Amino acid sequence: MIKVAMCGDDADCLDQVEKMLNDYACKNRLSFSIHSFTSAVPLLETMNTDFQIYIFDFNMTSRKKMRLVHSIKKMDKYAYLIFLTSAIEMAKDTYPVPIINYLTKPLHQTALEREMDRAIRHTEKIANNYMFIKNHDGLFKVFLPGVYYIETFNRNLLIHTDHGNYLCFKKMQQLENELINYPFIRCHSSYIVNMDYIRRITNNEIELENRDKILVSKWRRKNVVESLTSYIENV
Repeated sequence: MIKVAMCGDDADCLDQVEKMLNDYACKNRLSFSIHSFTSAVPLLETMNTDFQIYIFDFNMTSRKKMRLVHSIKKMDKYAYLIFLTSAIEMAKDTYPVPIINYLTKPLHQTALEREMDRAIRHTEKIANNYMFIKNHDGLFKVFLPGVYYIETFNRNLLIHTDHGNYLCFKKMQQLENELINYPFIRCHSSYIVNMDYIRRITNNEIELENRDKILVSKWRRKNVVESLTSYIENV
């Protein structure tokens, strides 16, 4: 079941989008749970409903969009956001928000389905992003998008996550190989970092969104910067 939140001040438009979503779900044998809101306030008050995809139909400035996006991303980093907008509104958007997706009105089924294909791939990727680790306390399932970084610790590894730290008996090289298809990069002989959390890179340090600082070795720094740039451009 994929949970979709629609929010807008045009009831007819929301009804149209819901019908198009149901047609898409039927064609692709998917199951949607769709909830509609007439403003962002009640939507934000029900964020614990675990919506995965958000569709907005508001005529608002980039600044207001950014505030709304940040409010949602603060509670759910992996939410997929879609804004419906006219071509005129898009042209007036002085600084489009890069972490959201746009569909121009009038909305066409083909365009919506193309965007929903991307949204579904995103939700599936998030849902399947986990690994199992083992330590003295047993076997644990660790959600990869919640991992900040991994460091060597007393001949083992310490995995720093948004739900606490986990000791892991694997070797750094082994874990690096396991994470090769995910947004992690080796920045130092003692560290692997999740590029989603990199806030800035200095000459010899990486500062993360949680304010932790880890080392980046001189000979790995160029590759880290290039990999991060490429990753951001293709998100």
